[in-house]
Amino acid sequence: MNTITNFLESYGLIAVGLLVFLEDFGVPLPGETILITASVTASQHRLNILLVALVAVVAAVAGDNVGWVIGRYGGRRLLYFVACRLRVRGHFVLAPSKLQRTERFVQHRGPWIITVARFIDVLRQVNGILAGAMKVRWLEFLVFNVLGAVLWVGVWASVGYFAGGAAGQSNIDRVILYVLAGVTGLAIAVYLVRFLIRKVRHKPGDKTPLSVQEEICREERGD
Repeated sequence: MNTITNFLESYGLIAVGLLVFLEDFGVPLPGETILITASVTASQHRLNILLVALVAVVAAVAGDNVGWVIGRYGGRRLLYFVACRLRVRGHFVLAPSKLQRTERFVQHRGPWIITVARFIDVLRQVNGILAGAMKVRWLEFLVFNVLGAVLWVGVWASVGYFAGGAAGQSNIDRVILYVLAGVTGLAIAVYLVRFLIRKVRHKPGDKTPLSVQEEICREERGD
C-alpha cells in the first residue's frame, strides 16, 4: 500500500491513469486501492478530485476496450483451446458445454454483466477480454462499460475523498483497510449464498455426456 501511495505522490494523475488502465485489461493490480488512495490524497488537497475521477474513468474505459480487442481477435479461440485440453482423469476441468452456455448468457444479458463486473475483482480485470471473446457487440459493450466505469469510479472516489477528509492523513491506511475489508466480506458472503443455492439446485443427471463435450470441441476446431 505504501508503494502505491509513494507512486501516486510522485506521478499524480499519470500514476492513476496508468495503473487503472493496466488493471482493466488483465494486469493484476488493486484497482479499488489505487482509486481510494488517490481520492484520499485529493482530500488532503494534493490532487484535484474531479481530475482524479475523470482520468480514472477514461483509463478504465480505455483499458477495457483494449481487453475487448484482445478477446475479439483471439480470446474466444484461446478459451476453447484451453477448455478442450484441460482434463483431469479424462474429465474436463472447464466443460466446453458450460463455456457455450456462458457465451449465450453473456450475449443475451451481456450489457448488465459488463456493468456489474466492474465491481467484482478478477471479473473487472478480464471483463473486456471475456466480452470480446463472447462476441458482445463493441458499441453495446462501450455503452455499458462506460456506465460501469462511471459508477465504479464515483463510488470509490467518493468513499476515499470523504473518508480521507474526515479521518485525516494519519488514518488513511486504516480507512482504506476498513473499506476494502467490508467490501471483501460482502463479496464473500454473496458468493457463499450463491454457491449454496447452486448446490441445492444441482442434480446428478444434469452433467453433459463426455461425447457431447468432445463434439463441441470438434466443432470449435472446425474438424
